[in-house]
Amino acid sequence: MSEPLIVGIRHHSPACARLVKSLIESQRPRYVLIEGLADFNDRVDELFLAHQLPVAIYSYCQYQDGAAPGRGAWTPFAEFSPEWQALQAA
Repeated sequence: MSEPLIVGIRHHSPACARLVKSLIESQRPRYVLIEGLADFNDRVDELFLAHQLPVAIYSYCQYQDGAAPGRGAWTPFAEFSPEWQALQAA
C-alpha cells in the first residue's frame, strides 16, 4: 500500500469493528493510527495483557492554576469496539 488509507469509524459500532479488522488484515498496513488518550501512549502495551472485556482507561488532568476543576475522560474497549479490533489486528 503506497497511499494512506483513512477509515472513518463510529465508536462502539460492531459493523465498523468488523470493517476495521478486515481492512487491516487484508491490506497489512505498515502503520495503524488509533485515536486515543495521548497520556496513555507510553502504556499502550498494557492493552495486550490478558484482559476480560470490557475494559476502560481513565485519564485525568488537573489545570496548573488549580482554579478550575480538572477534567477526566473514560475510553472504553469492548469486543465490538473498532479501536480494540484495530489494536488486535495491527
